[in-house]
Amino acid sequence: MKRLISLICAIFLFSALFMCSCKKTDACQPVTDFSAQLSVSSNDISVKADFSSARQGVMNITVTEPDTLCGSSYSYKDGELTYSLGGLSRTGSVDALPDSAFFSRLYRCFSLINAGEITLCESTDNQSVFTAEEENCQYKIFVNRPSGFIDKIQTDDFTFEFTNVSPYA
Repeated sequence: MKRLISLICAIFLFSALFMCSCKKTDACQPVTDFSAQLSVSSNDISVKADFSSARQGVMNITVTEPDTLCGSSYSYKDGELTYSLGGLSRTGSVDALPDSAFFSRLYRCFSLINAGEITLCESTDNQSVFTAEEENCQYKIFVNRPSGFIDKIQTDDFTFEFTNVSPYA
């Protein structure tokens, strides 16, 4: 009888722990449909931009700082990347960008998130932290709880910070 009670208690305890952890991780999946102010920094660049992304693979970035790049924009839609600066535009594949280009890193990270190729590594009441990997890059994704909006993405060479976040319209 004692074994049966112990077994039932163990099953109940395991089930309770599993259900709590599921609730905690389910509520914090990253949202990739949003607009925000974006700050990009690395050892050799610092850029501020208006940012928007839709889960369908549409991403727009318009640089607001520094002055030398102000007004330049990156737009990705239907498999094509369009880069514009000073009235000139060029369209091509995002894969044509070097890995060192900040737009390339950001686009690839969002693609991994949308494909579900991320792993939860820690979660608190205020934030969840996910990781994602490619052959040549590791991403650390900080997600606001409970909204699910991405606060920050870190790679080996870039930090992307999102502020004034609102749902994509």
